Amino acid sequence: MSLHHVPDREAAAAEIARVLRPGGRVLLRSTFSDRMPDLKWMRYFPRAREIEMQMFPSSEEVIRVFANAGLTQVALRTESQRLSRKIADAGDLDIRTYV
Repeated sequence: MSLHHVPDREAAAAEIARVLRPGGRVLLRSTFSDRMPDLKWMRYFPRAREIEMQMFPSSEEVIRVFANAGLTQVALRTESQRLSRKIADAGDLDIRTYV
């Protein structure tokens, strides 16, 4: 969820490959510009999609950068994330801290 903040992705991928044990795996959880979901809130902010398309790398770019570092893509899939309308459903949070 932070790869888009890394200015030198090539160096980051090389460092990840260097410290990863042989046979180890890396999980990158991110939004990719070529797999941008149609989020409801984007209707209220007309430039949001355009800004995020520039901010997030494409999946092809990330696959290429990590391949150049010697890592091989195993899978690329979309996962759903359940969001709640109530803060109380967020887990073990003490709702009183938000009142």
